[in-house]
Parts: sequence; C-alpha cells; structure tokens
Amino acid sequence: MRPRRYVGNSMGGGIGLAIAGRHTERLSRLVLVNHGGYRVRMPLAIRGMRLPGVRPVVRAGFGKWAVRGLPHQVYARPANLSPRMVNAYYQRLKGREALEAMVSCARQVDMPVIETLRPVFQNLALPVLILWGAEDTWLPDSIAQKTRGDFKNSALVYLPGCGHVAQEECPERVAEHVHRFAEGETAQDSPAPGPRPLGRRPRLLAGM
Repeated sequence: MRPRRYVGNSMGGGIGLAIAGRHTERLSRLVLVNHGGYRVRMPLAIRGMRLPGVRPVVRAGFGKWAVRGLPHQVYARPANLSPRMVNAYYQRLKGREALEAMVSCARQVDMPVIETLRPVFQNLALPVLILWGAEDTWLPDSIAQKTRGDFKNSALVYLPGCGHVAQEECPERVAEHVHRFAEGETAQDSPAPGPRPLGRRPRLLAGM
C-alpha cells in the first residue's frame, strides 16, 4: 500500500500520531487539527461516560438539549452552530448503536502510547502540519507546541477565531491549509495568539 495523507481532529489526530509512530511507512503527510493523544485530564462529560452503569443513563437522557450544549464546549463562536447542524448531529447520535459507540469511545480515549512514541517522533522526517483553533477551550495549546517540538519537519499554524473543531467552524481556512500542504507546499509557523478573551479558559488542563 502506497503512503497516504492523513488528516485527523481531536482523538482522530491522536490516532494519526499513533500511526506515525508505529507505521510511519504508511504516511506521506500528516495533518493534525486541535489533536489529542498527549496526556491530558479528560473533561467532565467524558469522565462521566466512563462511570460504571452509565449506558442506560446516556440512552435515557440523550436529546437535542445535549447537542445544543455542544457549541459552548467546542466552538469559539457558539452562534456558528446552526439549527440545521444541531439536527444533523442529533440524527446521527440518537440511535442506540451511536450512543454505545460514544460511550465506548469515551472509555478508550486515553492514549498513553503516544507518550511512549515521542522518542520515535523526534527521528522522523515525516512532514506534519499542526492546525490549531486558537480559541480551543477543551485542549491547551501546549499540546500543539509539544507536537511541534517532537516532529522536526513540522509547522504550527494558529487559526484565530476557531475553537476545538476548526474544520467545522472555519472550514474554508482549514481546507486551504490542508490542500496546499497535501499538494506539497512547505508550511510555515504562524505567530502564537495573544491571551484568550476573558471568560474563555481551557476546560481541559494539561496533565503533565
């Protein structure tokens, strides 16, 4: 199988890191968007879904109200999540199998293997583009900086006005960066953002 370009957000980015560390030959380029993988303290919602016996509670209590709460967690501008998007999220998550998958994912989101792979990352020539929504309140940007330091052939680009799911909130900018990088362009670091606006602080603290 010829090497592929991989793009991952959040936990998907952590999976991309694991592939890079264990199966580098399968990747030609790696794009990480507000990625997880490094050691962090999980948010309350995820910790709650890891409690024993939580499945029937999740099934009984899930509704559009839960989806409407999403933008306040992962969007820099909650108004950017339209009613149409709320409904789309709800339709995909309301089924029993989807809720089961969500709970199972919450219980497997820890990726301690990434910390053990960091010495491997430092010896890779793999081109890596790190896109970081500068107003992410779930993950601290120290993760992005740590990744930038671990991969010698990487660039860190901040996206002002974007939160944890930058590909949804700022799709044009994300698509432009991904397209240029996928076509072989060498990305350049962008300046680090200034302080977050008052009232917007990380809800997920670094665990190291």
